[in-house]
Amino acid sequence: MPTDSNIDFFSFYQNKFGPDYYQGELNARLPEIYTLREYQTILGVGSGRAIIEDYLASIGRKVIASDINPQLVHLARNKLRFLTNYIIADCWHLPFAENSFEAVYSQGLLEHFEPEEQLVILREMWRVCSKGVIFAVPAPDYSFQDFGREYRFSKKEWQERLKNPFNNFSISTYWEELGVIILGTIHK
Repeated sequence: MPTDSNIDFFSFYQNKFGPDYYQGELNARLPEIYTLREYQTILGVGSGRAIIEDYLASIGRKVIASDINPQLVHLARNKLRFLTNYIIADCWHLPFAENSFEAVYSQGLLEHFEPEEQLVILREMWRVCSKGVIFAVPAPDYSFQDFGREYRFSKKEWQERLKNPFNNFSISTYWEELGVIILGTIHK
């Protein structure tokens, strides 16, 4: 299992909380929120700040957020308003039985991994959901952060991989095997 141990996500995210940031993140994720609100039980994987998960909990959904970074989980637990279930969990081995959630959601997770690794993670997400896996990956116009190797690649490597996000970067060769249906792509 690969690791991003050289990356300090806690330092990167520790100041990215607050009303303005919270609202901006919700606005940027409206398509995912619109889809996810149809489900009653949701697992967030690689949740980071868990802003989307917190919002879904605020509208009455039963949500569990998960991330592998204990510092980030602790920080988010102290900042979030509605989400009460945020656990430390590894996306490679989710600690839930098959079909435990109607939906599994991730945003900003899969780009950390190579296509073969993405397939393993998506299979694990699919294992614990009963209805659907919803995930978002950056588009070529993604606003890059200057955080060095935040995504295990330099900014130049990242731009090259995202020239066609469904070919160069992604697991598109596995779509049929996974039963994936692309509902659409969103570009800013």
